[in-house]
Amino acid sequence: MTRNLSFRLETAFPIYDPQVKAEILEYIQLQLSDNVKARKLDKNLQNNYHKGNSDFPVRSQVETYYMMKRKLDGMGEKEGK
Repeated sequence: MTRNLSFRLETAFPIYDPQVKAEILEYIQLQLSDNVKARKLDKNLQNNYHKGNSDFPVRSQVETYYMMKRKLDGMGEKEGK
């Protein structure tokens, strides 16, 4: 798979809202807990799968989808939908 490393744009900015900061950290923690498709580049530049410590399979892209869906479903319930 090719990567767009030559024309990538990255930025950093402060997060002041504690609720938004907590939500971002929750997503980052979920991404770091991936033990199905996650890979780790080692000192020899070997890109091996990273299994982590959990026996329970966590595929972060799928889990992120379900996390967002639960949050959106919860918002609909609060609005009386």
